[in-house]
Amino acid sequence: MPRVLDDLTIHADPAAVFACIWDPRLWPRITSHVKRVEVLEDGDRTQRFAMTVESNGRDHSVESIREAEPGRSVRYRQIQLPVFLRSHSGEWTLEPVAGGVRVHLVHDAEIDFERALPALGTSSREEAEAIVARSLKANGSRTLNAIKLYLEEPATGAAQGPGKAELS
Repeated sequence: MPRVLDDLTIHADPAAVFACIWDPRLWPRITSHVKRVEVLEDGDRTQRFAMTVESNGRDHSVESIREAEPGRSVRYRQIQLPVFLRSHSGEWTLEPVAGGVRVHLVHDAEIDFERALPALGTSSREEAEAIVARSLKANGSRTLNAIKLYLEEPATGAAQGPGKAELS
């Protein structure tokens, strides 16, 4: 089961960082790999949304349920997964630091090797694990870096998508 870790310091108001993580409607506007987001349920502490993401040259549709500890963390679990995964969950954790916030992102995934090998075009379980880990790391890093750019360099970050998003 791949466990993928990522972290990044964002020099911005912690509340703004949390708002960017909590509002997935922003992601298609500031990232290259999130193609579509449809929020199905939206509350202060719980959320459910469907999303289409590009990974390894293919679009994958997923649906996630998320729970927030506002300003501190967002835990997620995918309930609709790419064909090659049995489970995918994780957590975004915000740690205040001087001048901003350190965001820690964890992905935990369980691979369905019977489906993953043909879907990923490999005959090796190790290679399938490496592909999945690389993809999770790349997409998590893209999202973290997009949020960083969006908040630290608003003119540049806003230019990545079709207009600057409202944070709610």
